[in-house]
Amino acid sequence: MSEKCPVVLRFAALFPSDLARYVLHEERRGRGSEHCVTERKYLNRPNLIGDADWRERLELEIAAARDENFAEELAALKRLKRKKEWLARGKEGPKDPWNATEAGPLREVILTVNKDWFETPSDPSKLFDTAEKERREADFTAHACEWLTSRFGDMVVTARADHDETALHLHAIIVPWVEKTSGRRGTQRLIQPTSHPLIASYEAAQDDVGAFFAPLGLRRGEARARARREAKGAAEAARKRVRDAGGSEAEAQAAWDKAMEAAPQWVQHKPTHIWRQEEQDRLDRKDRELKEQEATLAASDAQLASKADWLENRAATLTKRETAVADREAETDAAAAVLEAVGAGQVDPERLDQPEELARLAAAAPDLHRRMTASPAKAGPIRQRLANAFRSTRQQALRAADALVAERLGAADRLAAAAGALRDAMLLALPKGLRDKILAHVSTVSQAFDDAQAALSTRERTEARDTRRDDER
Repeated sequence: MSEKCPVVLRFAALFPSDLARYVLHEERRGRGSEHCVTERKYLNRPNLIGDADWRERLELEIAAARDENFAEELAALKRLKRKKEWLARGKEGPKDPWNATEAGPLREVILTVNKDWFETPSDPSKLFDTAEKERREADFTAHACEWLTSRFGDMVVTARADHDETALHLHAIIVPWVEKTSGRRGTQRLIQPTSHPLIASYEAAQDDVGAFFAPLGLRRGEARARARREAKGAAEAARKRVRDAGGSEAEAQAAWDKAMEAAPQWVQHKPTHIWRQEEQDRLDRKDRELKEQEATLAASDAQLASKADWLENRAATLTKRETAVADREAETDAAAAVLEAVGAGQVDPERLDQPEELARLAAAAPDLHRRMTASPAKAGPIRQRLANAFRSTRQQALRAADALVAERLGAADRLAAAAGALRDAMLLALPKGLRDKILAHVSTVSQAFDDAQAALSTRERTEARDTRRDDER
């Protein structure tokens, strides 16, 4: 080719989390690889720089730096005796070893040339001869690797050459590690892209790569930024001249606009496969958003279902409690009705569990009967318990009364025996004539006393017999 082609250099900021997509594209898996030519995939050359496990090593290195930086900062704060800061920093935990920005700390480098430079032979007669194309691809690949290693050294963790797309291009990942030491934070190992001059200055990188690839007949890309700066300087000078000459502000602005017409416009060339990749990325993001929404809805549904189950269980619990309260109220009302009926003498408390007694109560006091029988499952047992209680109480009272009567009868018998003995002793001590007179008078009293004692014994036996009958019933 008579005209030199520009070498294309592009930097793209990445976060470590973006490397998964980088690897997927490298392996031609997932979406975004439809434009690749499957038949040329075998020509791709992975790991031109770095090993196959570069990503795992980088993740371990970042994790180690995160922990080491945390330990260094805590140690430094402890040396400075800043206890509050030490405690606060300890609660925060380790941080990522880079400054928080919208752009990631890593840099993906892409190096390529227009496909015509690879495919157009120097001799038109060799149009179908692929040897020259292969040589140019090999030379470009070697120069790209040399430029990467000479400019970035160990910062380059991986580089690969892709042959299965529109034109050969190299991808590389740069991790610009730096160490910074301060009294407050100790020695911090950080990923700082601006620490490298070629990353900090895009124009410097374009100048450098253009000069490095010049031996291959390539040149630097158009210096649009520099041309726009120069055009802006000329436009400002033109505006100043109009103002100095006494022109209006509108005339000065018109002079500025005319001078800026010569400035190159910002042009962002976007090949089809890049547009397709960006479109697929947009669809991927949309798909993720939809999945996140579905997950959120599923979580909400699960939460609502859990709440519904809780409410159902709560309702069942309340129903059980209400049933228990109603049963307790029925028992209480039945017991109150029994007490009212007993107090009014409308029912025999010892026969509450007898159907005949309930029938008699229904005729005499229907309201009390209704309350006592409102809940058969609960009122029946309470009537049974009350009847048993009344019978038990009566039996206990009778037994207590019997014991008291027996005790008093025993005392009376003992008193009568003592009185009889005293009487006999006194009579024996009297003269016979006087004793006969007294006996005639005392015999009537003694007979009355014996009759009373016999009557008490008969009553006691009768009451005992009645008690046994009640017990048997």
